[in-house]
Amino acid sequence: MLIKELPSLIDLRNQQDEEQWVNEVNIKRPWRYAFFDYYAELIQRQKIEIPPEIKGLCVFKCH
Repeated sequence: MLIKELPSLIDLRNQQDEEQWVNEVNIKRPWRYAFFDYYAELIQRQKIEIPPEIKGLCVFKCH
């Protein structure tokens, strides 16, 4: 099966596009906070020990 990608208006390899995306993504999609909080809660319920090297990468309330 061939997956055809949709063309994107932004190029995240371009710093200016990347900064614009970072600044707008949660404004355009406010539900993202609830989405990631939900999955972080599911992970915490499993009592999975997150390795320290991974914890340092987490930008959400995952630890």
